[in-house]
Amino acid sequence: MITLSSVPFAAGPLSHLPSTAPIVAAGLWFLHRTQKENYQIEELQKDSIESGVVHPKVYRQERECAAAGPLSAGCSAFVFSHAPDSASPEALYCLGAGSSLISLSCYVMRANSLPPRDPVWKRAKDGLVEMVENYRAKPAPVPVE
Repeated sequence: MITLSSVPFAAGPLSHLPSTAPIVAAGLWFLHRTQKENYQIEELQKDSIESGVVHPKVYRQERECAAAGPLSAGCSAFVFSHAPDSASPEALYCLGAGSSLISLSCYVMRANSLPPRDPVWKRAKDGLVEMVENYRAKPAPVPVE
């Protein structure tokens, strides 16, 4: 997903604002470096699952994604809000879409190491069943005189 985010991240600004080439190049280099690091982290996660010990790089990457996800979401919201007023809104819409995909990929990368969860409807049904059973199991209190 982070590879996919590089397409709108670069295409919009470069096609409409060629002067942004150095900024876009730095962003693409960062996305490329992040993608290579994700492959290493994935291997370390597999090793961590087998050994039962979380590798420090995995822990660090989760903290970085916890910070980068909301930051990218905020950047995309800022870009989307200013796009209609700009001289080339298409470029900013593409940049905002790329930032949104980066934010989403940060969430997915953080969620990869979490244990799998049941579907939401199954959890809701189990919660209701538990609530009904707990309600039935409680006897009515008897007033003490």
